[in-house]
Amino acid sequence: MKKFILALSLVLFVVPVVFSQTVTTLSDAFNGSGGIAVDAEGNIYVADFGDLLNNANGTQVWKITPDGIRTEFATGLQGASGNTFDAEGNLYQSNIAGNRISIITPDGEVSTLENTLAASPVGLDFDSLGNLFIANCGNRSIRKVTPEGESSLLVRHNLLFCPNGLAVDDDGNVYAGTFNGGRVLKTTPDGTLTILATVPGGAIGHLTYANGMLYVVARNDHSVYQLTLDGELTKLAGSGDQGNADGPALESSFSLPNGIAASPDGSKLYINSKVNVDPNDPALNPILVRVIHLTDAAESEAQVDQSILTLPTLSLDASPSASSLSLDDELAFVTCAVACLAGN
Repeated sequence: MKKFILALSLVLFVVPVVFSQTVTTLSDAFNGSGGIAVDAEGNIYVADFGDLLNNANGTQVWKITPDGIRTEFATGLQGASGNTFDAEGNLYQSNIAGNRISIITPDGEVSTLENTLAASPVGLDFDSLGNLFIANCGNRSIRKVTPEGESSLLVRHNLLFCPNGLAVDDDGNVYAGTFNGGRVLKTTPDGTLTILATVPGGAIGHLTYANGMLYVVARNDHSVYQLTLDGELTKLAGSGDQGNADGPALESSFSLPNGIAASPDGSKLYINSKVNVDPNDPALNPILVRVIHLTDAAESEAQVDQSILTLPTLSLDASPSASSLSLDDELAFVTCAVACLAGN
């Protein structure tokens, strides 16, 4: 009796799990129409620009824990707009109405960063060397302040028509989003300026760099976009309707969103969205803090690891005295099992 043995031992990679990006609401309603920053522990800091675009009278920065508990962090500011953290955990806060940058320690003490030559500053960010970059809405420029306090002009250009959001990538390139025109502009370390993309709606709130790409608030489009560093623009969240509906990312809604920041692990984006959805109401406050839940890289990796399966060695007996399953039947069974496990 001749016996045919097929030894089958497969390591099978299942098709990766697709995570559904969703939007939820984190906070209650409060006055926080400016920029957003996140510290190393994942706490969210929301600045209050003020009540109207032409009345930057906000004086506070609020701290919100990842589970939504809100407390006052600092006060005494003048039109608190963009903000960012340094490596020591100090919050640098723009004062658009005060033409200055404030430094706020972790315990809420406020001082002024000298010699910045800020002109209606909005967006702020640091590069890996500790240089601070300032987007000046007042004179269409971006300035660089070294750790030693030396201020210099990186770029000034008419395309920087009120640079609002600011972000720096891993190579030291500086990206600015313009409030007028809706352009994302890239400036290299040597000051060369180019247009990377233009977002719908004509006005960018803020932008942030995380997960190797940019996330951009399209204010008048009531949406958030992701933008690769080679200029590919894709809508991430927001139906385009003005509102504050939670749900699947592209079915959710925002209301004139402005600030944006990523969680330390890059799995979440925090955005402020005004409560009143009347398009004729010019008031910027109050706002809600919304959360875009992105794919959690660590969770995704764990799930993929769990999906690596090893099938046992299978002996297929082709002799007349074998099981009632024929060789063709057994091969068909294996084929079906592999296809099913692969999600086909």
